[in-house]
Formats: sequence, structure tokens, C-alpha cells
Amino acid sequence: MNNITIQVLDEDEQPVSGTKVDVHVEGSMLEEGVGGDLETTYTDEDGHAHFTTACDYPDYAEIKIFVNDSLVAEEGIGEGSFTVHLP
Repeated sequence: MNNITIQVLDEDEQPVSGTKVDVHVEGSMLEEGVGGDLETTYTDEDGHAHFTTACDYPDYAEIKIFVNDSLVAEEGIGEGSFTVHLP
């Protein structure tokens, strides 16, 4: 399993609570071809959204991060901690 934490900030670098965050794990580059969408989560009062994957992905596995249904980042899953800004 991978733990992913995404912090959402506004244009003033302040955390935003109650924001919809979605993560899509790309499956095409993984040996098993496993990927898909993680369960939609909303940010807490510190602007953090927390996710846990069902299987253990390598650091190079690509994820797409969506905030309020807009793509805001494409990253390697790596250490699993990301900061993004409202679209």
C-alpha cells in the first residue's frame, strides 16, 4: 500500500478546507497493468487530503491529481506527499 497526502493551497499559500480531491493511478506503465481512481476525498481544516492505495506501487508509478474536477498535477507516486494550488 502507498499513503498519499495532498495539501491544497489558495493563491495566498493558505490551506483550503472542504475541497474535493481525486487521484488517478496510471496503470499502463505498471507491470500488472493495475491502476484506477482512488476514492474521492475532501481536504481537512489544514488543507490535507489523505489516500491509501490498495496495492503497493513503485515510486515511478504516475498519478494524476484533480482538485474540484480539474487536473492540477501529474507526478510520480514517490514518497506520496504533494502540495498543489486551487485551479
